Amino acid sequence: MRVALAIALFVGCQTPPPAGETTTTTHPEDADDADGDGLDVDHDCDDADPEVGPPTLVFLDFDGDGYGNPQVTDVVCEIWSGWVLTNDDCDDQDPAVHPEAAEACNGIDDDCDGLVDGEDELDLPDAELYVDEDGDGYGDGDALAACEGAGFSATDGDCDDGDAEVNPEALELCGTEVDEDCSGEAEVCTLGETVTSADASAVWSSTPGEGLGSVLGAAGDLDGDGLLELALALPQGGEAAAGRLALVSGWTALAGGAVPEDTGWHGTQAYARAAISVDLGQDLDGDGLTELVMGADGSEQVAVTWGHAELAQEHRAMDEADLLVWGDHGEDFGSAVAATGDFTNDGHADLVLGAGYGPDGGGAIWL
Repeated sequence: MRVALAIALFVGCQTPPPAGETTTTTHPEDADDADGDGLDVDHDCDDADPEVGPPTLVFLDFDGDGYGNPQVTDVVCEIWSGWVLTNDDCDDQDPAVHPEAAEACNGIDDDCDGLVDGEDELDLPDAELYVDEDGDGYGDGDALAACEGAGFSATDGDCDDGDAEVNPEALELCGTEVDEDCSGEAEVCTLGETVTSADASAVWSSTPGEGLGSVLGAAGDLDGDGLLELALALPQGGEAAAGRLALVSGWTALAGGAVPEDTGWHGTQAYARAAISVDLGQDLDGDGLTELVMGADGSEQVAVTWGHAELAQEHRAMDEADLLVWGDHGEDFGSAVAATGDFTNDGHADLVLGAGYGPDGGGAIWL
């Protein structure tokens, strides 16, 4: 009973504060917030100054462009050089790439908006380019602000942007009813009362003595690109007058000039007279491509090469042909060749070969 009474008396005898004053109750959890700003010492950059707040989240700015890398962060009370408050740099290795950069035609997202070059039309430089749908280097229509590259050209003037063979630099062909060079009208084929060699569409030349022009080459599509190849026969050409055959591919055949030496076929024996006879007119094996047939009566050979995609660009010896037919010595075998129609009615074109002297010097033809 005495203990309980003593406690009751102690509580009841506390002195109240003077009038107009208040008391402050101190809690244990406030002991670490010395400046009373609501942040404990572990989260306050200066617990003696209520004006100083918590640490700041910063981002590494490795390239120094003022924009930070969102993947590299720190929490600091003082922001040191190389760290920034922004975190929207999409390439912190390149100071030219950041959200305020101008988009350029360079294959990267310069302004970090997720769009690259032509996708980012609002930021593109004011380049005047034209849509080039056929990829011939000439555009059509109104100029656009776009990046030069596939599908665009800095040059306009294409009168048919759906056909790569039609543009201001194309070769105009007569009789096609197409204005290939965009001159404004299609050329009509006409012949005057007098026609000379100067009226030719193309002229080729070779070293004197090679026999160019003594044998007429034939035209056919050897490589399946839809364009004809022209065979230029030089039966006395090449090393030791072994003879050679030059191939001119596609529209380049109409350019003329010196007979090329880096494509075609050549004989392998002195005075073989390779290409003394030539035919490119038939598909002998039924694959849709024209075969090359050439004779060499000096070496008594006929060579047949099956058409394929690279044939017009190859440079090979006659002995490397897919099929070689040999005649007897002294017959002039191969002096004439012809790939003809289907005489044997077997569904394939036939091959006719000739020898100027033939057995016993009387000449012969083989079908």
